[in-house]
Amino acid sequence: MRATTRSTRAAVDSAGSMATGAKGARGGGVLVWFRRDLRLHDNETIHQAAVRAKQLQLQAGHVGTNVDFCYVHRREGPNGEPWHRRQGGASLAFLGASLRALDARLCETWGQGSKLIYRECEDDDDSLASTLAEIAQACGSSEVFFGRGYEPKLREEERHAQMQLSKAHGLRSKSFATFLLHEPDKIAI
Repeated sequence: MRATTRSTRAAVDSAGSMATGAKGARGGGVLVWFRRDLRLHDNETIHQAAVRAKQLQLQAGHVGTNVDFCYVHRREGPNGEPWHRRQGGASLAFLGASLRALDARLCETWGQGSKLIYRECEDDDDSLASTLAEIAQACGSSEVFFGRGYEPKLREEERHAQMQLSKAHGLRSKSFATFLLHEPDKIAI
């Protein structure tokens, strides 16, 4: 399925950093929040976002599907430790290269206008939810879809982000199993 996007975009400049710019909001659409699973192939979150965006556009009487993509990096906290673990220079370099590759693949797969929106936020759950809401608003997205994490810290981050997106920003959010073949709570031993 091929779709186009026409909203806030991030482009990887020649120095390797990501810059953002806004073209204005639109109605409907889905924002895909990339976390640890940066795959495009066989990614249930992306598939469901495309299906939902098409539904939203048909309901609104518009043509085309609007799916936008973002990655939010949490800066180190006041004690110098990132929220989930210390990331060294090699890890950050690998992450940067992976995000640039993802950005390029989004253009190839979803069309020339598709770019990865990269933002940074403070190392707290409220900042994360606010950053996601700002991106969604700039894109004109009414929903945020993301792949589930399974570590306790990631699960707590998800719960808080979903609650804040809904209560404070009026955005619907939904998580999908993209990282494991079977959900841990569905396996009987």
